Amino acid sequence: MIGFLNLLHGLMLLFGAESMYMEMAPGLSEEAMTLGATELEICSVFNFFLAIVLYSCRNLQFPDVKNVLLGTGIGFFCLVALAF
Repeated sequence: MIGFLNLLHGLMLLFGAESMYMEMAPGLSEEAMTLGATELEICSVFNFFLAIVLYSCRNLQFPDVKNVLLGTGIGFFCLVALAF
C-alpha cells in the first residue's frame, strides 16, 4: 500500500509540478517556476525508486522483510525530520 501511495505521489509531482507552483505563487518568474518544477520532478524519481523497492519486496518472509521495513521507516523518519 505504501509503495502504491509513493507511486501515486511521484506521478502527481511529475505531472502537476508547474500547475502546483502556479497556484501557490502566481507572481513567480518563469525561471523560478522551472527551477521549482525540476526540483519536484527529481523528488518524484525518488518516490518511483521507493515504490519499486517496496513492490519488489512484497513477497519476502518475516526476517527479510523486517530489515526492509526498518530501513524504509528510518528513511521516512529522516525525510520528515529534514522537511520540518
